[in-house]
Amino acid sequence: MGAETLVRIGRILRSHGLKGELKVSLLSEHCRGIEPGTALVLESRFGQRREVHLASWREGSSSELLEFEEINNRESADPWAGGFLLFEKQFLAPLPPGEYYVDDLIGLEVFDESGKTIGTLTDVYSMPASDLYEITVNGCTHLIPARGEVVKSIDLERRRINIDVIPGLLE
Repeated sequence: MGAETLVRIGRILRSHGLKGELKVSLLSEHCRGIEPGTALVLESRFGQRREVHLASWREGSSSELLEFEEINNRESADPWAGGFLLFEKQFLAPLPPGEYYVDDLIGLEVFDESGKTIGTLTDVYSMPASDLYEITVNGCTHLIPARGEVVKSIDLERRRINIDVIPGLLE
């Protein structure tokens, strides 16, 4: 698998059970339906990667429970907690307009309504109410809601996000 074609499709929360299942929070609802036997990549929180093959995928109450052929106990599953599940972008279904894969957003420059550069989008957090974008400004990070009231436009071709800086947003 080519590293440049992989996208994050889930955040690995923790191991689950004694057989080495991983509890994963999906970064997009459009990533379901990957078939058993399919190759995916685990990325640890330290950046180490390992190709694995899906054995089973089942829905939990608030996350997904995935089992991999190469991981058969809790000890081999635990090091992946806090990392990411990656998949070949070319095999994912196209997203509806206005939805983006996290990896497409990370690194975009963030601008205010006047066109002034504010900072860089450095991470995305999936929360129940809405996603939060982590913006790094002069070495400091700020979380902004990924909602239409704040995020006015996203242009992947120009690698930019335009936001409305409401009072208190970047304080």
